[in-house]
Amino acid sequence: MLDGYWSWKQRLATLHACSEAIKIPETDYADRLRIRLHAVADRTTGVRSLQGAKVQLIGPYSLYNNTVVAENDEMAIFQQVPATDGYEVLIEPVGCRRFDVWHQEILAGRDVVLDVDLGTFSTLAVRVTQDTTAGRRPLSAALVRIVSNYESYLGSAETDQSGQAIVSCLPADSKVDLRVTHPGYFWADQCGVMVGPRGQSQIDVVLAPDPDPRRRLIPPVCVGARTQQSPQPTPH
Repeated sequence: MLDGYWSWKQRLATLHACSEAIKIPETDYADRLRIRLHAVADRTTGVRSLQGAKVQLIGPYSLYNNTVVAENDEMAIFQQVPATDGYEVLIEPVGCRRFDVWHQEILAGRDVVLDVDLGTFSTLAVRVTQDTTAGRRPLSAALVRIVSNYESYLGSAETDQSGQAIVSCLPADSKVDLRVTHPGYFWADQCGVMVGPRGQSQIDVVLAPDPDPRRRLIPPVCVGARTQQSPQPTPH
């Protein structure tokens, strides 16, 4: 009976030692994480504040995923965030495109601040008109789509009754390509448009009626063929 008692105690001690050896430590947390947003508005942009921006924090391996809205101090506050690296931050300011910031590290602590700089914002106003027998007149409901020289999407907008579309949150002092389309009209491309304080804040585009509404749109001529021009109506 005594041997059985000691054998049981020995097995218990062994199990306890093993459990201590393989014990997984508790994850450290940022009890209160404040993501502080920064952006500079140049003279062409209408975006003055990041208040109200949607901020989504995505952790690695589905460790964390939550979305909050930035407050009037332009901070998005998260609670109990696991401290590790490899976080992705998705930021969508009001009236802007979405910004994707990768490889962010969250440190442990009671009050942790993560600064995210979105750079300088610029705005491009595109005025679209159509040719008529009475001259040129504004064309509403035309779609303006803007991409970077690397084909990444930067934003889009439709023209209003005055024929103007305003695309905000473009990277300042950069070259962009744009395409303007409207059902029943020839599309038009503008390549290598410089935006920002040292570039253009407004550009004019003229669309001509397309006699064949079944015409299929081709990829933007700016991609891989920056010297080409948009098709023009065939004279009759």
